[in-house]
Amino acid sequence: MNHNAAGASAGHTEASLGVLRDELALCRRELADARLRQETLEERLAVLEGVDAERIRLAGLLARHLAHTRVDVLGVGGWRGRLARVLLAPMLRRTGAGDPHVAMIEESGYFDAAWYVASYPDVAEAGERPAVHYLYHGGREGRAAGPRFDSAFYLARYPDVLQSELNPLVHFLQTGLVEGRLATQPVYAGPTRSPPGGGQAAG
Repeated sequence: MNHNAAGASAGHTEASLGVLRDELALCRRELADARLRQETLEERLAVLEGVDAERIRLAGLLARHLAHTRVDVLGVGGWRGRLARVLLAPMLRRTGAGDPHVAMIEESGYFDAAWYVASYPDVAEAGERPAVHYLYHGGREGRAAGPRFDSAFYLARYPDVLQSELNPLVHFLQTGLVEGRLATQPVYAGPTRSPPGGGQAAG
């Protein structure tokens, strides 16, 4: 009887080991497939990162091109200058010629022309100077001037700016910065934890 029981136990153990070997082989195959998928995804990610970097580079080139597309007719006098300014008024508006707010925005450090063009492709399609588009349209539409200035947040937090119909970044540069107004949504770091015992020394 003992011999039969030992044989049955050995058979059961061998069967269990066989099942475990099969499961291990299956796990190894699945791991190999997962590694292959990971390598494929990493290759695709590398391609996408390259495309994104090229997109940002081209956006920067386009932004610089649009920013320097100017028509210098403001200094022309007489009837020729007046006629040129009337005929070229739409183009002057697109290039921001003669508007000091355009230079203020571009030189502020809060407006990122390349980021703006990359984030809002319709600006590039319109062929409009990025800062001009932001001054006359983008700011009121709540478009961010760049990572450092969130127009939608600024207008929502300060209703007086929305009511004034001023460009939010222009308001911030002229008034808000001095008043200590926020340019972007503050990052919430969570509550500060007190040390054990409420910070009191043990008695």
